[in-house]
Amino acid sequence: MTNQFGRPTHHATSGPSRLWYLLAVAVLIAGMAGMGVFLSSQLSNLGDDLMQIVVPGETELALEPGSYTIYHESQSTVDGRVYSAENISGLGVTLTSATGEPITLTPAPISSRYSYAGRSGRAAFAFEILDPGAYLLTGAYREGTAGPETVVAIGKEFGAGILRMVLGALALAFAGVGLALVIGWRVFVKRRAAANAGAGQVGSPAG
Repeated sequence: MTNQFGRPTHHATSGPSRLWYLLAVAVLIAGMAGMGVFLSSQLSNLGDDLMQIVVPGETELALEPGSYTIYHESQSTVDGRVYSAENISGLGVTLTSATGEPITLTPAPISSRYSYAGRSGRAAFAFEILDPGAYLLTGAYREGTAGPETVVAIGKEFGAGILRMVLGALALAFAGVGLALVIGWRVFVKRRAAANAGAGQVGSPAG
């Protein structure tokens, strides 16, 4: 088919629909939403991995072999009671086996913190358990020193769990962003190529 000037008429295409951009936005939103849902579900179970103990006092614990961290929760809630204690100068913590053998407590190698659901904790000590069994944790202020009741929490590889949670959330976010960028870029490239091809056809002389 020719037009009135004797040139062939070409039906140029604009390439993929702009609606594909909406898909890219939807993928991005889905990635962010997935990250939010993942974090929410993980945080709701985070406290289950920590044993809370009110000190001063003694508490018997059933421990399995592994690496543990003792956190001081400056803000905490135990059995419906709120505890708040920033200054616990003079408070000592010891851990002994059922036979009375002391377990070595070392300063936490990583200065990790957490804050969620009204609880705020900071890593204080770390220890290793080689044999499963009952252990006695004792918290007491130095003789002649008084101090407030506070909460310590013990977690097995708790810091690694937080790291896995953060990395999982970031993976979901980056996956959403990356896929959205790929979709958006491919649509853009194809639309530009189609536009350039259409412009070339319109501007070419009749053979």
